[in-house]
Amino acid sequence: MSNKYHSEVEVIQVTTKHYIIQLIEIWSTMFDDESCKENLKKLLKPTSDFYRDLLEQSVTKRSCIEKEIKELKKEAEDIKRFKRLPITSVTLKLSNDVERKIHLK
Repeated sequence: MSNKYHSEVEVIQVTTKHYIIQLIEIWSTMFDDESCKENLKKLLKPTSDFYRDLLEQSVTKRSCIEKEIKELKKEAEDIKRFKRLPITSVTLKLSNDVERKIHLK
């Protein structure tokens, strides 16, 4: 991991630790030590699930953004090519593209 976000990671760790300690303090007034340990173990799965889901969503979002960028770059290249063509060729090409897209739907 890059040290670039070290302080933010530390804040998240401290915050998480703070809340876990508060939970333990509450649980210790309600349960014996063994039950407190069991509750902490039960907390591991939803915590892990949360971060795994967040990672999956981030990877999916990144893929969508990369795909959109790729499509926009292709569109920009098409526009550059159209600018070099005579207007009748551009009109014909656009008509063909529209017809092809209509047939794909």
